[in-house]
Amino acid sequence: MLACKTGALRILNGKGTSLADIVTIQTPSLGDRSYLVTDGATAFVVDPQRDIDRVLALAANRGISVTHVFETHIHNDYVTGGLALARATGAAYHVNAADPVAFDRAPVVDGDVVPVNVSADGDSLVLG
Repeated sequence: MLACKTGALRILNGKGTSLADIVTIQTPSLGDRSYLVTDGATAFVVDPQRDIDRVLALAANRGISVTHVFETHIHNDYVTGGLALARATGAAYHVNAADPVAFDRAPVVDGDVVPVNVSADGDSLVLG
């Protein structure tokens, strides 16, 4: 179940308990968005732009740690901040296994399931 709140989209379980907030980080000049998904303690980030300071500041302001960074694809329209963010936070860096890259990453393919712990009450979010 999804519910909206100011500045974020909230994911709720069947009991109405919040599992995660999805915070959009917009870059209007590029028509681009990155996302930070958090349970209030940990977070993962999707498609971060090169200026990772915005993501780091958002995480610091919320008192959360980034544990996973995901790239939906290799971005030709801007320089990604994924590798830099993963290195700065110690997060796992998930990139398509078929994409030729010259750095360490956690390769993923269609159909993979990546468990991400995003709930203090035992619920979890699984990406796949």
